[in-house]
Amino acid sequence: MREKEKAYDLFEPAMESYNTFEIRKLLKQSLRLYPNFTDAKIELALLLEDEFKRLKELEKLEKLEKEYLEDEGYFTENNISHFYGILETRPYIRLVYLIASLYQEMGSYRKAIELYENDNMGARYSLMGLYAMLEEPDKMFAIIERYPEDSVPTHLFQFVLAYKQLDYTKARRHLRAIQSHVPEFKHFIHGQIDEDDMEKEEVPGYYHAYSLEEIIMYMREFHTLFFNESILNFMNKTFK
Repeated sequence: MREKEKAYDLFEPAMESYNTFEIRKLLKQSLRLYPNFTDAKIELALLLEDEFKRLKELEKLEKLEKEYLEDEGYFTENNISHFYGILETRPYIRLVYLIASLYQEMGSYRKAIELYENDNMGARYSLMGLYAMLEEPDKMFAIIERYPEDSVPTHLFQFVLAYKQLDYTKARRHLRAIQSHVPEFKHFIHGQIDEDDMEKEEVPGYYHAYSLEEIIMYMREFHTLFFNESILNFMNKTFK
């Protein structure tokens, strides 16, 4: 147990460092102390510059971690849907989510959906975005029925799907719902709020629900959906 604690003591400064050599050195030291340190293995893989080698390394790690968790008895019917709530399986879920995110960035949307759906990661917004990209309304509405909520990302993805399906009345309704939750939204759309200046005031990687930061985060994640001339013009005209 002491070795595990020492490994975590090395991991924290590694995550705070900007020096790649120092990060790699600390991560390797932590793994020598605690060989099953999944988060350290993930971070080492992410240091690989070649995106395909990085993905292959993460996929290999996922298989090994799954085998380990199966041997340890965690892959039971009761546990699988609650992996993120179990301390020992939480790193594995982060790993799977990361691989799915990389698939998504590469345009391998079906592969991403397969991981998001099969591992119960609470990735419903990412799934909604992917279903909007693939124009699969039935699957998106199945998520909405399962998780009925008046949230910003739910309206955001319904807006873009309605727009893609030429239902402009419905698209405007969802845009106005977003505006009712986030009054600065229309000012951002009109270019009256500078995104770079706004980010200087925020803690990187954090956002509040029902905020402009939340909107920007999902628009960036699905930039091919939102950042095109016709969609931006539509949003501008809606708020004239």
